[in-house]
Amino acid sequence: SSIPNEPQLGELFEVSRITVRRALADLEAKGLLVRKQRLGTFVHPDFQPARQTGTLAFLDALESTALDALPSQPLLIRKVAPPADIADLLQLPEGEPAQHTRRLRVENGTPVVLSDAWAPLDLLKGVTESALRKHLIYQVLLASGVVFDRVVQEMSAESADPENAALLRTEVGAPLLRGTRLLHDTDARPI
Repeated sequence: SSIPNEPQLGELFEVSRITVRRALADLEAKGLLVRKQRLGTFVHPDFQPARQTGTLAFLDALESTALDALPSQPLLIRKVAPPADIADLLQLPEGEPAQHTRRLRVENGTPVVLSDAWAPLDLLKGVTESALRKHLIYQVLLASGVVFDRVVQEMSAESADPENAALLRTEVGAPLLRGTRLLHDTDARPI
């Protein structure tokens, strides 16, 4: 895909044209951009953004982090077909149900984290709803013998929709930080 031209980039980032040229030249030298005379500057077609992967030490740290240590209230525990984006992440066929739990974490009576967790049902055979009420899904999976190998975590921002705004006691449209954590087993299966 093409990027804005030099004057547009200079205006967008409030820098001089010479600074834009140097930055573009550096990105081109690294193989991230391709310049085509009279056509413009494009992101290299083979460019794949690097994703940092987590480690098992990251999993060990989950329980000790401030947010994960907050008391949580289970809001929802159900078996249902996940939305398409979640099904894609879990590599589930369309319409196949998964385990969905939703929790609200509070600090001093104030909601601070709303978490949605999904897991393939075949990994949770024999797991009771009572266990899911008491423990996070990844803890239940660990206890049932699932071995995690890789973690991919992404952070983004979004606006609060009416449902999330009500649960988090904030305004509709308020900025929220969204974290997506995808765990894989030793066979590289997304869990």
